Amino acid sequence: MKRKSLFRWLDLIIYFNVFVFIGAAVVGVKDNLAVGIIFFTVVLVNIVYLVISIRNRIKIVELDEKRLELELKMEEAFKEEENIDINEVKRKMLISRIESEVKNGFPNAKVIKNATIPKKDGNYNEVDLIVLDVKGIFVIKVKNITGKIKGNWDEKNLKLEHPGGETFDLINPIDLNSYNFFALKDILGLKTNYFRSVIVFGDNTYIDSYRSVPRFARLCKVEQLINSMNRLASKYNTTLEAYEIDTIYEQLLPLVNQEKDKKE
Repeated sequence: MKRKSLFRWLDLIIYFNVFVFIGAAVVGVKDNLAVGIIFFTVVLVNIVYLVISIRNRIKIVELDEKRLELELKMEEAFKEEENIDINEVKRKMLISRIESEVKNGFPNAKVIKNATIPKKDGNYNEVDLIVLDVKGIFVIKVKNITGKIKGNWDEKNLKLEHPGGETFDLINPIDLNSYNFFALKDILGLKTNYFRSVIVFGDNTYIDSYRSVPRFARLCKVEQLINSMNRLASKYNTTLEAYEIDTIYEQLLPLVNQEKDKKE
């Protein structure tokens, strides 16, 4: 998998400051020693900041690579166990992290996890997380997969490049979450603009391009989730009252943890 770049655009400002203040310091020393020393001090501070920043980025990259290596080893170990679905284990772990993040960012929201929503055709949709808040109904789909996703987000199928070298077809998770979106809309009888679609990826999922992501959806990692939810909600004028949240919660709560029975 492509190594993360250590360069940041902010670095250009630091480089510019260093060159400018070095020139100013040289000129300042000739006219006023104190001013020259001040300028040299500013240059030194900029250089120290740049060095520390790059060292921290290197450490982050190394930690990401070690985490990816451990995850690949874990996948290989789990493959030997016939009764363990590694993807399901990873998904549930990520769902727990997301639930904790939502409760910190939206302390007054109600969270429904693993709801099985009936559809008009008699089938069922499994929804990872539903967040009920004054800012709307957030339908969250979790994809804790390892690799780089390529393709346009208005297509039905994307490509997943696994770091092991394989390439897989990937059904567009935005489309999958849209099915959940509309199944919930039908069962609750609410307008579409009350719902917000959020796809949350794991730490080892990388997105090649965000081209054609629809207006009603957001793609993010866990650390970007709260900001993504707020930005998505800001696009709509619709809000929910406290009593509406309570009513919806009571209506959906009986649908939790039924996915095993429905699958059987």
